[in-house]
Amino acid sequence: MRSLLCLLAWFAGVFATAQDCMDPALIDPEAFCTEEYAPVCGCDMVTYSNACQAQVTGGVTSWTDGPCVVVEYGGCTYDRACNYNPNAAFDDGSCTWPPESCFWPDTWAAGCTYLDAINYDENATIDDGSCIEDPCPDCLGDVNGDAYVGVSDVLLMLSVFGEDCY
Repeated sequence: MRSLLCLLAWFAGVFATAQDCMDPALIDPEAFCTEEYAPVCGCDMVTYSNACQAQVTGGVTSWTDGPCVVVEYGGCTYDRACNYNPNAAFDDGSCTWPPESCFWPDTWAAGCTYLDAINYDENATIDDGSCIEDPCPDCLGDVNGDAYVGVSDVLLMLSVFGEDCY
């Protein structure tokens, strides 16, 4: 019975603390606050530009000086991975891919998804690393890759003319 009373007292304290954090009566859209940037972290874990803003825009009853510290967690940020986490703040390299690590949906098709590869597969929905680049581009004299054969291409070719390539 004593444990139950302690639990109820703790719950009442937590509930009262949550209720004490916000007071809708403090919200005043007509109030004037300076534009001074002196960030405060409201008890609602929102960073406000200053204490006045916390009180009149958020109805916050208590705050601490400085911005709120938000802990960001990493995870897999690639939506086609088996363990995709939409809440991950950054990619931590933990992604796992089908078919080795999870069920591969029938709608997914492995293949080359790189448009300029000679084995590009328009039906592929996930790249399997099989792409092969075209060793002979369409514009054979375009040495510098600007899609135009010009003087700079000839000069680049002449600058290495006569060199041994082995």
